[in-house]
Amino acid sequence: MNGPAFIVGWWIGLAVVGAIVLSVSSGAGATDEGAPATWVDVLKLVLGLLLLLVSLRQWRGRPHGSEEPPTPKWMGALDGRIAELEADVRRRLEDLGADTEAARAVLEARLQELVRRFDATGALRSSS
Repeated sequence: MNGPAFIVGWWIGLAVVGAIVLSVSSGAGATDEGAPATWVDVLKLVLGLLLLLVSLRQWRGRPHGSEEPPTPKWMGALDGRIAELEADVRRRLEDLGADTEAARAVLEARLQELVRRFDATGALRSSS
């Protein structure tokens, strides 16, 4: 039920933004020759230059060489969560008991593989 509500909300949001843009831009008419007004070209140039400056700032702020980029806060929160999940799986495996030793061994091996693939940044590495 959330999917259709999301799509309807998305369409309404686009319609509202479109209506606002059309109403604001109606005063920005073309010149007598039918070409865009000069201020439109100037605005495009200024916005383009701003985007170039922002991209240059990001480019210069990137990690260099073997320097590791800082871990985003939301990914750092995963580290503690993974440890909790690992402890929970281990506890559940212990609850299975000795009669399901084969299943327990398979689950333990899979858990070790997942923990090994989980790198320091919080992303799963591919198994290949």
